[in-house]
Amino acid sequence: MDATTHPWLDADQLQRARAGDQASLGALLQRARRPLLAIIQRQVGRRLRHHIDVDDLLQSVYLQVLVSLESFRSECPRAFSAWLTRMLVRDIADRARAVRREYGVSEPVACSDCLIDPRPTPATHAQIKDELAVVLERLRGLPEAYQGILNLHADPAQTHKDSAVQLGRSEGASRVLLLRARNELRQRLARRPSPCR
Repeated sequence: MDATTHPWLDADQLQRARAGDQASLGALLQRARRPLLAIIQRQVGRRLRHHIDVDDLLQSVYLQVLVSLESFRSECPRAFSAWLTRMLVRDIADRARAVRREYGVSEPVACSDCLIDPRPTPATHAQIKDELAVVLERLRGLPEAYQGILNLHADPAQTHKDSAVQLGRSEGASRVLLLRARNELRQRLARRPSPCR
């Protein structure tokens, strides 16, 4: 997937938005509206649509972008697209769970093929394999305690309380260890060349 298949992906505009240009960010998000709406259409079933406001979903994603754009490190439009998609899909899932709890509406939320091409090419497979090898190499280079806490939290159901018990630490120490491990891994990964160049 590139700018020719998704014309709203504009690397220059993304770079200006990351530099703090609010007009560029606004234009980029406005151009992202249609692809995001397509995701909502695919992910939210007819019965859930009566309880989930599409504009609220979009505003939530836009707000998350405004709040956390400075933490977005890539200059790659595809990575920005995937980042937006993850935010939207998480928000849809959260709202669907809330609707199910409140109204008893039971309808599955579709899994996400979203803005990422669902049929990866052999070149994409090779790129993913190479990137995974780099991530694993950097992960293995971390101190053992960092590796342990990251492995525990690879399971989404893992809580800090569970980690603390398993590691024989306090819950606060477990949180700090996870934060430090993530920061160290992030720094090590930032030293590698971008796959989008």
